[in-house]
Amino acid sequence: MEKRKRAERALPLGDKLRRWGADPRLRWAVRQGILAGGGYIFTSAALFGQAHPFALAFGAAFCGGKWGFGAVLGAFAGYAVTLGSNGLHYCASLLVCAACALVFSSTGSDGLRPLMPLCTAFTLLCTGSALLMTQFTPEGLALLLGEAGVCGAMVCLYSLAARPSSSPGKGQALLLAGQGALLLSFLLALEPWRVFHILSPARAIGLLAVMTVAYCAPGAGGAGAGVAFGAAFDLSGGMELHFTGLYGVAGLIGGLCRKRGRLGFGVAFVLAHCAATLWAIRSPQAASGLYECFCASVFFLVLPEGLLARVKSALGDGAAQAFAPAGPGQMGKYAQQRLRQASRALEALALSLTDVPVKNQEDITQVFRRSADKVCRFCPVREACWDKEYVSTMGVMNDVTQALRKKGKLQAEDFPAYFAARCLEIHRFAQAVSLEYAALLRRRGERARQGENRKLLRRQYEGVGGLLRDMGTTLLEGPEYYPALENRAKSVAEAYFRRPAVALYTNQGRMRCEVRVSSPEDLPEDHGAFVRSLSLALGRDFCPPQPVEEDKGTLVRCVEREQFAVSAVAAQRKKEGETVNGDQYMDLSTDDGRHLTMLADGMGSGEGAAQVSLETLSLLSRFAQAGCSLWESARAVTPVLSARLEEKGFVTLDLLEIDLYSGRGAVTKYGAAPTWLLSGGRARKFSSRALPAGLEGGESPPEPEYFQLKDTCTLVMLSDGAAERIDGQWLLDAYRRLPSPQALAQEAIQVAEQGERPLDDRTVLVVSVQRIPKEPV
Repeated sequence: MEKRKRAERALPLGDKLRRWGADPRLRWAVRQGILAGGGYIFTSAALFGQAHPFALAFGAAFCGGKWGFGAVLGAFAGYAVTLGSNGLHYCASLLVCAACALVFSSTGSDGLRPLMPLCTAFTLLCTGSALLMTQFTPEGLALLLGEAGVCGAMVCLYSLAARPSSSPGKGQALLLAGQGALLLSFLLALEPWRVFHILSPARAIGLLAVMTVAYCAPGAGGAGAGVAFGAAFDLSGGMELHFTGLYGVAGLIGGLCRKRGRLGFGVAFVLAHCAATLWAIRSPQAASGLYECFCASVFFLVLPEGLLARVKSALGDGAAQAFAPAGPGQMGKYAQQRLRQASRALEALALSLTDVPVKNQEDITQVFRRSADKVCRFCPVREACWDKEYVSTMGVMNDVTQALRKKGKLQAEDFPAYFAARCLEIHRFAQAVSLEYAALLRRRGERARQGENRKLLRRQYEGVGGLLRDMGTTLLEGPEYYPALENRAKSVAEAYFRRPAVALYTNQGRMRCEVRVSSPEDLPEDHGAFVRSLSLALGRDFCPPQPVEEDKGTLVRCVEREQFAVSAVAAQRKKEGETVNGDQYMDLSTDDGRHLTMLADGMGSGEGAAQVSLETLSLLSRFAQAGCSLWESARAVTPVLSARLEEKGFVTLDLLEIDLYSGRGAVTKYGAAPTWLLSGGRARKFSSRALPAGLEGGESPPEPEYFQLKDTCTLVMLSDGAAERIDGQWLLDAYRRLPSPQALAQEAIQVAEQGERPLDDRTVLVVSVQRIPKEPV
């Protein structure tokens, strides 16, 4: 338990937050706090300046079952604090709705949940009628009936967000409608706020929502959203209809221009709003409405393309689904979540392997007691030795313990003469003690081996868990979109393609441009000219395009060219008398734009060392080509080497990983000789701080050392046999003097030998890194 506490305290802050976030009790408390805050805020949303049904509807929709009663408590507190005595009938309605929700939840009658809107409206009518009787007016009755109708309708809409439908197509649109109702109610609560006493942030956000729906929804969806948001803002202050017409006309005209691109749509929407404002120019809301429309249009132009694509998909825009920009998708997010859960499960399993309570170590006195039970059980003087003179007998046992530990056994001559003369079975007793002591030593050795095996399994599980976590993080890093640059790319694509849909994003630091067209006839004749124009417009260097035929059209993908090129040369000498060099290296590039150089030096020399080195490098390369970093790959592989230490021996590892797009490098060492980075006339040394792979025992795996490449540089990796006489100054001098990396590697081997017979395998790797110049446009 103490080890688990220390391990939890040593976790990084991010892992601690993820563990806390996985705690169901904490998540439930946070959810209740959010619902309570929402219920309190919604009490400020009003209709006709005096009706406040939104918090009641929110509490009725989000109560009972998994939602608890946080929304009800927040709304109750809001009505009591903000409205005082005028909010008592709302509080009474909340209590009745909470009781109904509690009955539905406790009896399992969830099929009656659709009756909640009717129940809420009827309850508000009853409690409001009691208040209306004190001052009855026809206007008050009409207001109460309208308020009850709005309350029931809002419960229906809120329930769409609280309990979304499982239908794959219709359910997404209904969920978006429920989320829109929540947004509208929140904006009504913020509507009284003003910036500079003229601009309403709530109405500006509402206009942004109308623009988004008009741009993404087919048909007259923008007009419907405009009428709904405009009417809500008009009714919040009274009966004057001003924003209803403005938002509806702007949404209708903008929706007709949605095919002209985001900029064309925005201009059409703003012009339509300005034209509609001229009809009501005498209204005191006219000037503020123009400011709010301008602010909403600016924010609309910088909305992420991925967000608009998701809204289009939810609203049933088939074209958007055909030309939606590539992204991680729900399957990618699901896979990422599962990988992280598996990683945490393996880490917990690894922690439990060593969090085993250690049994009390057997005391050596147990050896004598067990021997006495076997030999002295039927002895006539047993009571005299082990009862009456117990202290004296144990003193004798203590005296012979040193001889027992030294020789591993006892003989009759090892006991004091007076005790040997009194004991009737001294020879049998000495033999029994020897056998019990041997059994004790075997049990201790077995427990030690079990502890080592548990530590080895823990390291193996931690390594695999780290691999899964690394892969989950890679899946989580979805594409990052650039709307401003995407407009440039779209302008270039429109000059070469017919009716293109363009998506521009970066994934893992590499920019990608995707152009989708409906048919192959829409493709340009000269792809090279398009790539050159795209590179000039974006200031990036792109590789030749890759057309891909899809079910809904043709995709042309242009990927950013690598910024760095890496090449490696080697010089080797095998040990005298051996036919094979025990040092092995591997140099490869991965599909995700990383260059890997690995050097392994197996224990000893010859074929055995070469076999261990090659097997280790092969395992590492498999994990690395699957997308794992070399550091995480080594964490998963090294426990296997520890398990085969006796038959295979250890191996030193020198691992170099370079990102060809960002220029970020990492060096990880397991007992390997120093690596030197030669750049800018200086030599930087990377030394090992860990034991060779297979000898680490319970030590933590070494952390990688990172460096950032800016220009051309050279890295020199050495095995143990070649590193004794090589230092940074010699490498700098030789680098300036020699004509090529191969010559540098050969001379380093010769300096390491200096006329002596090679007593160990020697390997020198020279890795040259060059920045790729941009191609002329």
